[in-house]
Amino acid sequence: MRAFSAIPMHMFTGVILGWHVGPARFTANTAAARRWVAQGFLAAWLSRRRRPQSPRRCAPLRPARKAPRWMAVVVRILLALCALVWALLLFGVVVEKEEGSAWEIILDGVLLTFIPLGLGIVLEMSYRRRRAAQKVSRPPAGP
Repeated sequence: MRAFSAIPMHMFTGVILGWHVGPARFTANTAAARRWVAQGFLAAWLSRRRRPQSPRRCAPLRPARKAPRWMAVVVRILLALCALVWALLLFGVVVEKEEGSAWEIILDGVLLTFIPLGLGIVLEMSYRRRRAAQKVSRPPAGP
């Protein structure tokens, strides 16, 4: 949840502060400029401030979620496709005899596989972390 709320909230408070600092920059009166900046800081601080929750209202820790099987399948397919693309690109570099085209082929490969490879790595790390948490939270088998 923090990943979706922190960045927009920081942008929002930056806009609020900028809304007040902008007029202060062009005000000839120093006292008025300081008042604008102080109002901006106060408005940003008040919009950012959160009420602390009491310990009673905090949600209890939930058990580790089971790692979904589809995640492992998608990760392995993404990584295999990236490896296949790179194998074909390297084959093209070896076969291609033109001057300077090898760098263009390698750059195209980096641009083509950057997002799928990054997504595959992030999903693989998430899958392994869930599997490890699932093993830790599983009660030991009794006799």
